[in-house]
Amino acid sequence: VTNTKIQNNYIGVKATGTAAIGGPGDGSDMGIELQETSDGTQVLQNLISGHTVYAIRTNGADNVVFQGNYVGTNAAGTGAIANDGLIGRVVMFDSSSTNFTIGGTDINNGTTRNLISGNGTGTALKIDGSSTGTVQGNYIGLKADGTAVLANQATNVQTSSSGAVTVQNNVISGGAEGIYLDGTGVTTVTGNYIGTNSAGTAAIGNNNEGIRLETGGHIITNNVISGNGAGGGQGGIRMLINAFSNVTIKGNKIGTKADGTGSLANSGDGINLGANITNITIGGTGTSEGNIIANNTGWGINLSDSTNDLIKIRANVVGNNGNGNITFASGANSSISSSATVITTVNTNSL
Repeated sequence: VTNTKIQNNYIGVKATGTAAIGGPGDGSDMGIELQETSDGTQVLQNLISGHTVYAIRTNGADNVVFQGNYVGTNAAGTGAIANDGLIGRVVMFDSSSTNFTIGGTDINNGTTRNLISGNGTGTALKIDGSSTGTVQGNYIGLKADGTAVLANQATNVQTSSSGAVTVQNNVISGGAEGIYLDGTGVTTVTGNYIGTNSAGTAAIGNNNEGIRLETGGHIITNNVISGNGAGGGQGGIRMLINAFSNVTIKGNKIGTKADGTGSLANSGDGINLGANITNITIGGTGTSEGNIIANNTGWGINLSDSTNDLIKIRANVVGNNGNGNITFASGANSSISSSATVITTVNTNSL
């Protein structure tokens, strides 16, 4: 059935909105599943909590709109009624679910902003298959007022799709990782607060990295990535595992408050490159393309392996990082001649 509207329901919880029906493990595996014949479905302002597997899964349904839902919380958005995500996901857009919209353009609009918080061991929001669409204007890992943590136990947002995905203008905090990029399609991550409250003034860190990348081709611009890594990760942005290239990192604030001043340190490096990571652009010569990378407990920028090459670091403000500001492993960037303009401006200051 196409163009269905599912709105204003309590799914998996009692009418009071304060507890799951029967409690965890009652056999309520899934809240909503949309198959490929469910194109155009709108899922609006529902409470979807207390399930053992998915809260919602789209399996090839196109043009799905998912807005204003509370997923994993009570009706007030102040406490957890977890969806456990026992096979690895809580909100899952799968197969070839194209042109989806998760959330709205105005994060301050509670009728379109989803709250995805308090969930169990599965990734809170995963985009998989060849799905394409936009994740925008949501609170993930916070209470409904955006000021305090209501943690998801696993990764907050994971894009594993071969299609194009945009993650923009969300607050993504209090998970294992904030955003985990391992898809072959291009994911654009822009305008998010990752590891902070909704005002970008206090830390509500993700336990490991703010952003973890295991594939290339992605674009990371104009985010606040601060307060992350207390669980032993590399804090801000980490690239590792696979040999990949062509990542652009511009205009971000890494280790500061949203206004670019004051310390909201990431534990570990601001940006960390693992082995065989090449052709990465950090900053740029255009207006506001440089990153502010400050106050992190490790290095500001760490090219940690001799295989790191063709790393372009331009017009960034890098300062007051615990281990130092920029470090290159012996042999790193060996293909760039010493006369090339690799670092056009690096300012060190105590932000």
